[in-house]
Amino acid sequence: MTILELKNLTKYYSAPSGRLKVLSGVNLKVEKGQKVAIIGQSGSGKSTLLHCAGLLDSPTEGSIYLLGKNTEHLKDNKKSELRNKHMGFVYQANHLMEEFTALENVMMPSLIANKSNKNKARELLNAVGLADREEYLPSKLSGGEQQRVAIARALMNSPDILLADEPTGNLDPKTADKVFEIFDNLVTNHGMAVLMVTHNEELAKKCDIILQLNNGILKKV
Repeated sequence: MTILELKNLTKYYSAPSGRLKVLSGVNLKVEKGQKVAIIGQSGSGKSTLLHCAGLLDSPTEGSIYLLGKNTEHLKDNKKSELRNKHMGFVYQANHLMEEFTALENVMMPSLIANKSNKNKARELLNAVGLADREEYLPSKLSGGEQQRVAIARALMNSPDILLADEPTGNLDPKTADKVFEIFDNLVTNHGMAVLMVTHNEELAKKCDIILQLNNGILKKV
């Protein structure tokens, strides 16, 4: 089953010298239960590609299909609904809300969807090894613990696909391996798909498919 498909995705940005092409006819399929890694140099457009795939940005040309549905002409509120229901996001900067506890941060996506579920949030914190940290504010957590809270938050609404942008970039190798183990368990046990952009080639090698983005062109390694 195809969870996410990008067809002929092209993205331009305006620059003083004219239009700057960041993505050039990108095609990509991510299937259920699949881990896909995208590698590339800084500035190669990896984050732009992920933002388009996550319906956070719109391509200049091309189409994005989520669970077989073309999202091209959807209004922003409909895209937001699809993101919250079907996608989870994990970034290098975890974007936790400092005034809320770990448990409250994890619950946030369900609160947005008016489906508050404290028990599930507790189960997710337990799954990432933080059952004893639920009342901690982010400032009282280590960097690795904060990232695991962010992963639990991304899973709160049981998404079909997890989109991860340099999810281990700020972590030491041991913690990075633990984070990837969580991703791997989600794919194995829940059939979730993972699309991850990373500089970490060792991490990428643990994925089912490795793609490289270079000069806006996406190719299989």
